[in-house]
Amino acid sequence: MGYSKGRKTAAAVGVTLILASASGGTSVMNAIVPFLLEGMQVNLTTFMIGPTVATILSFAMSAVGVKIIDIISPKWCMLIGSVCSALTMYMVGTATSFVFWIIANILNGIVLAFATYAAAGGVVAVFYGENTQKAFGVVGGLTALLVAAWMAVTSVLLNVMPYSQLFTIYSVGIVVIGVFCNLVLIGKIPRRKLAAKAEGSGPASAPAEDIPGYTFAETLKKGASIYFFLIAMFLVAWCASGITSYASVYYTSFGMAATTAAAMLSLYSFAAAFLKLASGFILKKIGAKAMSIMIYLGFALGIGCLLIWSQTQLFPLAVIGIVLCAFISYSTMIPGLFVPDLYGMKDYTGINSAGLAGYYLGAVTVLFGLSIVIGFLGYFNAFVVLAVAALVTMGFMLAAVVTSPFKAGKERQPKEIKS
Repeated sequence: MGYSKGRKTAAAVGVTLILASASGGTSVMNAIVPFLLEGMQVNLTTFMIGPTVATILSFAMSAVGVKIIDIISPKWCMLIGSVCSALTMYMVGTATSFVFWIIANILNGIVLAFATYAAAGGVVAVFYGENTQKAFGVVGGLTALLVAAWMAVTSVLLNVMPYSQLFTIYSVGIVVIGVFCNLVLIGKIPRRKLAAKAEGSGPASAPAEDIPGYTFAETLKKGASIYFFLIAMFLVAWCASGITSYASVYYTSFGMAATTAAAMLSLYSFAAAFLKLASGFILKKIGAKAMSIMIYLGFALGIGCLLIWSQTQLFPLAVIGIVLCAFISYSTMIPGLFVPDLYGMKDYTGINSAGLAGYYLGAVTVLFGLSIVIGFLGYFNAFVVLAVAALVTMGFMLAAVVTSPFKAGKERQPKEIKS
């Protein structure tokens, strides 16, 4: 089933807007943490129970998503995510009790599991087939740019209206965008496996199940590759969550002004957005193995620059360091980018969801684990741990690439089709 260029573009725009409005709301909520602490009258430790609940549920729902995203369909999973995100934004904006905060984070956990990259990749795959990785990268990059712009606008609007009013407006906007994008821009589409068959990803006379590649269950029996991959996704959460959660306090702990530290995080966001835009093209050009080295080694070098800056106060190192650290922003996109090369498109959304489940499990542990490391070792040594974690993660990801069961399968595929 072929789609016109306009139809493909409309669908990609729809997926991008849903990702930015639904999952991006999680990032925007971070802008009002001081307001929420005052409104609920709780300390930061108690407040962090909410994000921990959301992350735990994200892991659980992503694990379940291995089986059900393709059953419900990625398109409708994204709509579910939009509705839950709108409810989350409304409840966060009006939360005056800790109980409401917990309920809001339960809904946010559903958003993170269903309305993020696993479902988005499933929709993109229907329209773009063998070009899924390039299109997925562009969608991810544009999403990051929109979220960065949204956060900037939020910081301005908070000066002219109460956050409760602003988040109520946001919640309505998210529902409107979600419904419009699903029904109009994405429109009616077939199941991804049927679309892949029609696009020629498998033999014309073969059933949809004969799309080249493996299901998640099959990869578990095909050697160590999938296990290396999931371990890498668990560990990369330490690197990604560590830098986004603690970069600002790292900067200020070594004498940087809070406003400058905030600007550094803004620089990180925009660098990440442009890197994501190019991700699919980079992967096609250099391959999964070289891209793995680029992501994790780049991050480790960035941390190295930050460590040297803290001792020398050479400002260019602070800038170069945070830009290099932005390579780790690929973390939640790695399954969507790497799965076609490592395990094929047969169970794209399932394995994608499993990878995100591994990531969220790692994110749960880093919320408390890294804070404990900081308490015992200090910020400098904690960031040394992040650099080491990146190199260890690179080792596991390279092992997953090298032991991938799909390489030999791709080499045999033409003969199998012919027969």
